[in-house]
Amino acid sequence: MNPAVEALATAEDQAWFWTEEWQAGERETEADLAAGRCQVFDTMEDLIDDLGWPRPRAHRPVPLP
Repeated sequence: MNPAVEALATAEDQAWFWTEEWQAGERETEADLAAGRCQVFDTMEDLIDDLGWPRPRAHRPVPLP
């Protein structure tokens, strides 16, 4: 595929990213990160605990007949 055509196809597919609403969220996120308003978690379980969500139950394979 022609690189220019490929770039336009990608741009059309990702047009939502360039909407004013999405860009406002991007700016807000960048400001939060720059101000240190973020947390890093070592594991997904630590994040779930911090959010106060119930932990998912362990997956148990269903025996085959």
